[in-house]
This record gives sequence, C-alpha cells and structure tokens, in this order.
Amino acid sequence: MPNTAMIEERLRFLEIDQKVVEELQNAKQILEPELDRMLEEFYSHVLDEPQVMAVFADDKAIERARAAQKNHWLQTLFGGKFKSAYFDKAERIGRAHARVGLTPNWYIGGYSKMLVQFVQHISVVAAKEGRDASPIIEALCKAVLLDLDLVIHCYLEAKDESMLEILARATKFTSDMDQLNTELSLVTARVKESTEAMSKNANDNDRHASQLASLSKHVDALTEKTKQIDERISQLKTGDRLYVHKVSDQTGTFAKLKALIFGE
Repeated sequence: MPNTAMIEERLRFLEIDQKVVEELQNAKQILEPELDRMLEEFYSHVLDEPQVMAVFADDKAIERARAAQKNHWLQTLFGGKFKSAYFDKAERIGRAHARVGLTPNWYIGGYSKMLVQFVQHISVVAAKEGRDASPIIEALCKAVLLDLDLVIHCYLEAKDESMLEILARATKFTSDMDQLNTELSLVTARVKESTEAMSKNANDNDRHASQLASLSKHVDALTEKTKQIDERISQLKTGDRLYVHKVSDQTGTFAKLKALIFGE
C-alpha cells in the first residue's frame, strides 16, 4: 500500500480530522513551555535501562536524539502534519530501531512516560483555566497511537526483510547443497559399481582383496552419509517453508516476496 494511502487509512480509522488537528495545536500551546522538563524526566527514566542506554554511542548522540524528539513532538505531532513526509520519518525511526535491536516494548514504554506527563499537565492547566481537557487529551492520544502504529509497522517490516534475506541465503545454500549431494550420490554409486566389478574379477591375492574390502566399506559409509545429508536438506527445506507460511500473514513483506524464493 502506498504511503499516502496507508496514512489516510490510519487517519480515517482513528478518526483524526481537522478538529483533532486543532486540538493538537491547543496541546502544543499548553505543553511547549514544559517540554524540556518533560524530556529531561523522560531521558532520566529510559537511560536507567541498559538495553536503551546501549543504543546511544555517547552523550552527543543522546542530545541529538533529544533535539530530534522535541522537534517531532512540536512540529510534526502537535502540528498535525500527517503527510507522506511523516510516514518517511516514522519509517526511518522504525528501521533504525530494528537495526540497533531496540524492540518495540522500549518504544511503547517511552511513549507511555511522555503521554502520562502530557495528560497530567494538560489536566492541571485546563482545571486552572476552567475548561474541559478531554478534547485535547483525546486528540493527543489519537496522535500518539498513530505514531506508535506507524513506527512499529515499519519496525516489523524491517525485521521481516532482514529475516527474508537470511532465509533467501539459507535457501540458496540448501539448494546448492542438494545439488552437490546429488552429484556426490552419483559418483558414489559409480564407485560402488566399479568396486563390485573389481571384486568379481579379483584373484586370491590377499592384499588386493583386503584393499577392495576396505574400499567397499568406505563407499558404503559414504553412501549412508549422502542419505543423511539428503534427509537433513529435506528438513531444512520444510523448516524454511513452515517459517515463511507462519509469518507471511503478519506483514506484507513475506506475502509479496516469498514467491521469489520458493516459487509459490
């Protein structure tokens, strides 16, 4: 599905319309003066987790991430700018998380920390001003959930593409091994036929007979080994196919590309 169509589908289902965008702008006015403090509390919380801390190379990387996050909240999310460029940004974030191994639970947990702070502050300000906070909070929740949805979607797509590449390499290796094993079986069969023919024509020379017997044992062992390899290759092929069929319904990547590997 094209990016624009995907975003429009999400916006429709989440009922994000112009009224919601206006309420997001109200949220921006309330939250912007406190956003630096909230981000300070956010990073103090998430960087206590070794899995999250490991993502950042140094303090400068943390500062860059913090600045980018602040800009994302103020300019994109609170601004209601849900266009193609918005999806591109979500895709970059999702793929970056997949690349560094930051699983969605940390992303969801981090957003939870920010959303709680947002709701608490909006509620306090609205109470002081004597107005209803629910429209702003409702709009904010929709925008945050849209953000999570798109980033996690892109994360899963990136993970599936990586797994698909691994499966493609494994499948090619399995196919190459299958062909090699077939050739080895043919050679083994020919050697066995030659050995049997030599045995029939052998004289009573003990040394010659002993060498033929030893060769025959090696041939038999090699034949058995090729059978075991063939069985293992069959198991690998079945395993690859089962894995792809199990995950192909989760995202579009496998559904689109598995035919390129398995001819299905």
